[in-house]
Amino acid sequence: GEGSYGVPIRIVSMDRRGLVADITTVFAETKTNMTAIKTRSLTNGTAELDITIEVAGTDALNHVMTRIGNLGDILSILRTFGRTR
Repeated sequence: GEGSYGVPIRIVSMDRRGLVADITTVFAETKTNMTAIKTRSLTNGTAELDITIEVAGTDALNHVMTRIGNLGDILSILRTFGRTR
């Protein structure tokens, strides 16, 4: 939206059914637009999600990241500043 900017985040979690649905539900509830998503299942039973979201500012970003962090099985969530492997 107007006045918002894209922020890349990386989520590492246990690889489970319904994970992406839970994350996108948080985006829907917080009216956060997701512009890109890339998921990888790792051999150790975890999943790595690189997602770009549009936020109005730091407060909105922190709110969304806190909500996602409160979902079950989330191991880490961080802003990646565009650095992806």
